[in-house]
Amino acid sequence: MKIISIHKDKLFHLEGNPRQIVDKSGIDKLRTLIKGHGFRGVLDVFSHKGGKYEILCGNHRFDAGVAEGIENFNCQIYPGTRKQAMARAISDNKSSEWTDWDIPALKGILSEIDDGSLDMELTGFEKDEIDNLFGNEKGFGGAGDDDRQTCPECGKVI
Repeated sequence: MKIISIHKDKLFHLEGNPRQIVDKSGIDKLRTLIKGHGFRGVLDVFSHKGGKYEILCGNHRFDAGVAEGIENFNCQIYPGTRKQAMARAISDNKSSEWTDWDIPALKGILSEIDDGSLDMELTGFEKDEIDNLFGNEKGFGGAGDDDRQTCPECGKVI
């Protein structure tokens, strides 16, 4: 699919979007990621009459991007029917449920990149989440002599 730049005024949110932000700080978290990494990826959009485009995938990234002052967004126009476009919008969010974190691998990568030169919240995890992942009160990386950890997702000791 061809990627085109579309001005924010020609884009509008998915009508009846079933994927809602529960944590209102979610947009602020996305803004932090945009500040640190730039606006990544494209928005999937569906063409409407009058030169407007409905955002199928990336509604919340769009909100964060607008809040960061982005005027134009890279988009790909979904070529299918309206029904197919709605299926695409739902499948984009549903597919994130098909995977889970490999906690030891995640901890390995976090340990590797935490040398003090990087704001660790650019991983998308907040400091307290990282601290909880490593199961210590001292902060990230200081688990002590007992290397066993409890998986925050399933409660399993690893």
